[in-house]
Amino acid sequence: DCGPCSEGNSTLGVVRDAATGELLQGAAVRIYTWPPAGGAHYSWFWTEGFRFDDPDLLVTTDAGSQGGINFELSDNGGLCTEVQGGALEERQWYRFYIEHTGYRAGVFYRNHDDFINSDCPASCPASAASGCHRIEFELWKDEMAHPEYPNLFVDPRDLEDYEWQCALLPEESTEDELIGLRVRLGAANIGQGPLHLQATPGDDGEGEVLQHVTWSDGSQESHVVESGTFEYYDDHNHIHFMNWFRMSLVEPVDECRDIDTRSADCVTDDGIKISYCLHDLDPFDGDVMNLYGGSSAMFLNPPTCDTTEQGITQGWKDTYARGLPGQVIILGTPDVVSAMGEQWIEAEVDPERVLQEADRTGNLARKLVEAPADAEVLCSPALALDCSGPPSSFDAAQRRQCRDYLRAAEP
Repeated sequence: DCGPCSEGNSTLGVVRDAATGELLQGAAVRIYTWPPAGGAHYSWFWTEGFRFDDPDLLVTTDAGSQGGINFELSDNGGLCTEVQGGALEERQWYRFYIEHTGYRAGVFYRNHDDFINSDCPASCPASAASGCHRIEFELWKDEMAHPEYPNLFVDPRDLEDYEWQCALLPEESTEDELIGLRVRLGAANIGQGPLHLQATPGDDGEGEVLQHVTWSDGSQESHVVESGTFEYYDDHNHIHFMNWFRMSLVEPVDECRDIDTRSADCVTDDGIKISYCLHDLDPFDGDVMNLYGGSSAMFLNPPTCDTTEQGITQGWKDTYARGLPGQVIILGTPDVVSAMGEQWIEAEVDPERVLQEADRTGNLARKLVEAPADAEVLCSPALALDCSGPPSSFDAAQRRQCRDYLRAAEP
């Protein structure tokens, strides 16, 4: 007899104490659609203080209510609390700036995923037509010593810079032509501390990689990276950290969205692992730099890529243009590519999950692309990458890009 159940989609938010798990009342949550207007290009970065007093939404957490949440966003009435702001969109990136007296402020990037009925707490009176999405954040007390982990974020704007490419191959190759997809990739560090990696020599001559993690009290601890080493990479003429990125083409259907549970059949082209020299190439978020001491880049190149010590400073981004060696998924002959249709470009940083991070919510990004219906057109002399001649005749672009295709087409 309590009347109809609440109906509508809600984002259920949690802001808690990182040490105790206690829900924090009175935290100010500033929410920004990301990228903002004018910031869609990968070169744009969030300057310090940008739109601090002009967020898209501003809510204040309460003491906590049904379902263990302390703020809620919805357009159709709250399922669990009194609603403080409008609904967030599905499958949209958002930037959160969260403050609370006595706590260190936090900057977070979240991909707001689907509203799912089963994610609504049982204690909240939601109808069968309702869906929920839960987002959680942790803040550290000012005086509490804690590890300042990096937090990697794959910038989805970089995936907008892609190119379908045909390579013409020498007569002795297994194929006359191969089609590849070249993609720009970028990974930012939005965490409280730097991503700091160092190779050390070992008794067996192979050595190991250490990740150094700073603490807020100035101390440091080091972790052995379970797999992956630094290796000299001939194509780039400097040292790379192995298996930094996985780049794949994936069937764009819901059952292929979760990388942990999906079938192997979801991946159209086997994921490839790409190794890089890690360094601070571009500024990414000025607030992260200011809050966490990253205003001065620690890993500039040179000398970073010529040493065994590499990383990404907090607030900075490491980026690789689509024309560089290795920045390609080689898909096959033109007829194979013409039959592909729509695909997700999928990029995951640290795919083997060997690095210490604050969380992995931003380690994966996707971009929907349409394969060319007539890929053979790309193989015309005016458009194709000509890899058929002797390498001694190659220009700069051919030297950077042909080697990947020639390796793939070796007899």
